[in-house]
Amino acid sequence: MLHNRIPVGGVIYGPCILVPEFVRDQVFPVLGQAGFNERYDCMMKRDDAVFSGMGQEMKISVKTRIGMEFMSEWEDILSVYIKYPINELIIHPRLRNEFYKGEVHLDAYKMAEKLYREKENCQTDFCYNGDIVDEESFDRIMGELYPDSSFGDDFHVMIGRGLLMNPNLPNQLKGQEASFDKKLFKEFMSEITENYKQEMTSEKQVVMKMKELWVYFAKGLGLSERQLKEVLKTSRLADYKAVVQMVLSDV
Repeated sequence: MLHNRIPVGGVIYGPCILVPEFVRDQVFPVLGQAGFNERYDCMMKRDDAVFSGMGQEMKISVKTRIGMEFMSEWEDILSVYIKYPINELIIHPRLRNEFYKGEVHLDAYKMAEKLYREKENCQTDFCYNGDIVDEESFDRIMGELYPDSSFGDDFHVMIGRGLLMNPNLPNQLKGQEASFDKKLFKEFMSEITENYKQEMTSEKQVVMKMKELWVYFAKGLGLSERQLKEVLKTSRLADYKAVVQMVLSDV
């Protein structure tokens, strides 16, 4: 099953997760600035706090990278996760300091899955995240992770940038309608804009946020540099909407 997940509340999310104040105020800041040994200790404290306070009916998913700076961190990070009843482990196999550059480390993903599969009565599902931007990249990555096509129908994928480039991508990966749906794209874009309007204090902030997304929209739509510049030059919401309308009329 292919999922597009929208994270709620940071690294750990699920149905109605309330992060304890200790975790929010003391643990998360240290995770971002400490040395690895301190971060490792803070991960344990964070997960102890979260999992000890959850009810049995609550399921928790964890989205993770494979380390901050060094590949050697991954094994220690996994040794923390495997201690807890995580419902789903979502892995973007890059280090934090790699951002979105370079190739994903698929061996790290395979290592994690192998470790969990060897665990007795393992109930944790796996979800892959990273660099799936079209059908070709999906087939290439899945082919490397599962050369025998063993991922099955219930395999989970989180799509981020690829969905911004092409909101119809999940349908294409499931073998459904492959052509660009302008109506669907407009609805998708309008919903994001309206949600930003509810969250932001000014129209200028909304336009700034939408322009960040148009860097990805433009790739998916095959816009020229000139067309993208027209969108990026706007600062008022009315001007932004007018330019977007004009650009989409040419698509």
